[in-house]
Amino acid sequence: MAHTHGVVLEATLRDDGSVAKVQCTGEPGDPGTFRPETSAPDGVFPLDGLPLTYPGETSPPLADGKSDTWCGGFAFAVWDREGQTLRAYRDHYGARPLYYHASRERLLLASEIPALVERLPNPGLDEIAVAEYLATGIPTEGRSFHKGILRLSPASVLTARRDGLSVERYWSPWTGAWMGSTRAEDLDEVFRHLLGRAVRTTLADRSPTGMLLSGGVDSSGVLGMAASLARSGAISRMPRVALTLAFEELTQCDETSLAMRTAAEHGVPWRPVRVEDTSPLSHLDSFMTRLGEPSIVTVNIAPATAIYAAAQEAGARVLLDGHDADGIFTPSGAYLAELVLRFRWVRLAQEWYALSRRHSQRRLVRECITPLIAKFLPMRPTRIPGWIRPELARRTGLRDRLRVHLPGALFEEREAERVHAAPVGLALEGTRTLERLFGIEGRHPYFDPALVRFVVSVPLDHRFARGHTKIMMRRALGNLLPHDLRSAVPKTSYRPYFDWTLRKYLGPRLEVMYKDGVRSLGDYVEESRLRPMLADALQGRSVDPALWRIVAMDRWIRAVLNEERHHETVSA
Repeated sequence: MAHTHGVVLEATLRDDGSVAKVQCTGEPGDPGTFRPETSAPDGVFPLDGLPLTYPGETSPPLADGKSDTWCGGFAFAVWDREGQTLRAYRDHYGARPLYYHASRERLLLASEIPALVERLPNPGLDEIAVAEYLATGIPTEGRSFHKGILRLSPASVLTARRDGLSVERYWSPWTGAWMGSTRAEDLDEVFRHLLGRAVRTTLADRSPTGMLLSGGVDSSGVLGMAASLARSGAISRMPRVALTLAFEELTQCDETSLAMRTAAEHGVPWRPVRVEDTSPLSHLDSFMTRLGEPSIVTVNIAPATAIYAAAQEAGARVLLDGHDADGIFTPSGAYLAELVLRFRWVRLAQEWYALSRRHSQRRLVRECITPLIAKFLPMRPTRIPGWIRPELARRTGLRDRLRVHLPGALFEEREAERVHAAPVGLALEGTRTLERLFGIEGRHPYFDPALVRFVVSVPLDHRFARGHTKIMMRRALGNLLPHDLRSAVPKTSYRPYFDWTLRKYLGPRLEVMYKDGVRSLGDYVEESRLRPMLADALQGRSVDPALWRIVAMDRWIRAVLNEERHHETVSA
């Protein structure tokens, strides 16, 4: 296997589990984002960055694990030589990945899977991860596609010490309902302060910065806050460029008009980035080689690579975005079910009517009924996609793994925990891989721990009502937003683009799959059941999102995994 840059931390373990020795091997592949060991406190090993600190505050203490003072993306380890203990931390949201392999004799840590794979003798494919990925896109229990290599969950600490290895959460987004004033103006003031501090933190250094700007309120709010901070002298400079995806054929996906006006209003140079000319195959192999496995962000590869290439061309090393404001402001579909359980019939009718103007009745019924079934019929049989081989499902216990388990917590706490949902962390791992390919560091103001805790604690009525989301954000940032965004604007769906690009760029491969089958996935996929799904996509009827996973898995096995095995055979 060709060497992949990446630092690996190796801890030698004694028989009682305590750490005898720690050493770093390899070399950083991302000099712009990796903080070299020589700049870190003694015993601190940055695998993919250290925590940031808020402007004006002292450097965050690392050795004592006071994680409430940490912010930003990071993956690092701390060795307590005297206590013979090693602790490894992944940031609150999972913006920086952290993987590990543990045996009786050693613990290996890295922020890239291939760096671990090349240090292990033939780890082999984890069939459970394969089955779960094909069915849902989400391997559970921290699994990777390689046996023995696990991912540390966001906001978690992995500890190696005398009594063994353990994984614990060090931070939770939910600490209880907001105890302060719930007057709109008071909530708006707190939100504006916390977002301002988060944006100021991401712009505190002198790295040349760009802005991923859509036509929505999330990224527009970040840019507006940056402009406000610059005018007040709180930051020394604005992002050097704002980048927006541009669609000429699929005009229903295009937001350039509003984004251009937003950038002009704040005096930031703006650039449209055409994406329809970019095939998702153009960087797919290098992406999966660097990631080390297929990803749930395959559909986003073309837009992301186009944006990162444009940022690189503009000289930006850092890219700000408005990522995941949806996750902390907009409730899941379980909200409708919760209104049923709380007998809030009037509110249910209001929300249903408002949402039905943008979503089908079938979707609303499904989102309302599914949580109720999970609550009252927890042992209900789970449907496995018909195109997955029954033998694979039986070997991996897939039916039980796909059961919907509703945690026994308050609805508000369950909603807050969505920031740690597996799809969020997995998507961020893919995003981080793409950033590395282009030498870009993504920074995400809405990931700020204090901001997240505040927003999820605020009564939902201030965040979402009658189908309108981000109510508090629009109120608090009103004078920083273009007039068009101060009221609710329908969120742009990129589903038409994803379906279109699958047919245009992957159509030939889908035709081969339809005619000849998918030999690389013969142990996993029932070809006779897959063909109707392929026919629907090729004939323009409907595109099942699972096709993206099938294409990615097929490509990874044929073009990446087999090549690595061939290289290992030749080397041997």
